[in-house]
Parts: sequence; C-alpha cells; structure tokens
Amino acid sequence: RLREVLREQMSEALNTYDILIAPTDTSPAPRIKPGKMPTSKQEVMDGILRPIFCTVSFALVGVPVLSVPIGFAEVDGGDLPIGLQMAGRPFEEGTILKAAYCYEKSTPWHTRKPPI
Repeated sequence: RLREVLREQMSEALNTYDILIAPTDTSPAPRIKPGKMPTSKQEVMDGILRPIFCTVSFALVGVPVLSVPIGFAEVDGGDLPIGLQMAGRPFEEGTILKAAYCYEKSTPWHTRKPPI
C-alpha cells in the first residue's frame, strides 16, 4: 500500500516537474579508516542503512535516478563529498542524464577527489 501511495505522489510531482532533486544522503560520505573493521552488528547496519534513507523512495516506485557530486563538507578536519540525486519520469532517463551533464559541465565538483 505504501508503495502505491508513493508511486501516485511521485507521478503527480513528475507530471508537474521534469526532474525531482533530493540529497543523496543525510550526511557527507563517511571517512574511510584504514584497517578498521566494524566491531558490531550495529556498526555494519549503520554503514548500510544510513545512506539508503534518502534513496529508497525513488527505488520503491521504480523511477530512474542518478547521483552527482555537489561539493564537499568539512568533517573532522577534512573535506568529504556530498551528493545530489536527480529523479525523472519512467523511461525518460535522457532527461536526468542531460540535467546531470549540464550540472557537471558548470561545476568543478566531479573533478575533485576526497582525501584517502
């Protein structure tokens, strides 16, 4: 039932707009800690589930979506990447690909690399 409600709401929004824009994640990418393995089930779940909260609605309704880098946020003294997702109407992948291409052409974020 929830999926059908989401599908109807997404369809209504995409009848008005060509693309929908949302954050890819609720926070910057996590810092990779060399040699550090998760020590609990909770750490594993946090690493897997946290990022999908922003992307799951598009996945549930089956619309095309992609993520592009939109900058870096300072976390613990270092810059970590942040992203933006663009979603479009079913079978109109070209629209979001063009929007992402135009965005990347006009910004430098896709050329920067986070510190490792």
